[in-house]
Amino acid sequence: MPIADLPFLAAREDPDDALRFVWDAFWNLTTDRPVGFATGPIPWSAVDRYAGRYRLEAADSFERFLALIRSMDSAYLEHLEREREKARKDNPANGQS
Repeated sequence: MPIADLPFLAAREDPDDALRFVWDAFWNLTTDRPVGFATGPIPWSAVDRYAGRYRLEAADSFERFLALIRSMDSAYLEHLEREREKARKDNPANGQS
């Protein structure tokens, strides 16, 4: 699915400037997720490396960053699952294997 079709982008809402770093981090980190039969969550180790690169060294800064990334990742994975379900309903042969 094209990124522009995601609901939060279709509404044309830009993230608040205070959250721009986390927004950009999420889209950078999404390339580290495992992909197999289904798309997996962004690994903790990838978030940790990213935080280290940008010097989020205070424990509370990292924990807040991790919580935001996890929340965004969960919403993204739920969205992907809804799209897969919709595709299966629209074309039942897609879900067969």
